[in-house]
Amino acid sequence: CNLRKVSSKRMTTHGLSKHPLFRVWQDIIVRCEYNNRDNHDYYNAKGVTLCEEWRKSFKPFYEWAISNGWQKGMEIDKDKIPRQLGIEATVYSPEMCSILTKKENCNVRSSNRLLTFNGVTKTVTEWEEYMMLPNEVILQRLKRGWSVEKSISLPVQKGKNKYNGNSVIPS
Repeated sequence: CNLRKVSSKRMTTHGLSKHPLFRVWQDIIVRCEYNNRDNHDYYNAKGVTLCEEWRKSFKPFYEWAISNGWQKGMEIDKDKIPRQLGIEATVYSPEMCSILTKKENCNVRSSNRLLTFNGVTKTVTEWEEYMMLPNEVILQRLKRGWSVEKSISLPVQKGKNKYNGNSVIPS
């Protein structure tokens, strides 16, 4: 029994492999370093990397995340700070990452569709919240050729059946 404890302690580098952040760290490594993943085009193919300090050891990544307010349910983001600096987001590092809620993280993704209305640019999801209009409605209107202004500003007309031909695209 004692030999097992001593061996286990010797083989344990940080004792945090069951912490939720450990999986987050592993997932970042996989996204950045492995070619055969579904999200290859968004990470590895774009040259996204993990800084050497975090790549070598989980412990500095863990300490950074905890000291920057990470809690279960929060996400590590590499896009927000570079976007604010006007540079491409290509590295996960203490200088370029931030801790965000899932909602905040969704709004800073590079794949977001940005719409400008009255001189204000927001994601479709942000316009959905601001205008209290489902994003599916906004996207369908745009797909049908509506202007950004009308897609965002016109309320949904109740009682219209989109399949009976009563819906009219405003000019």
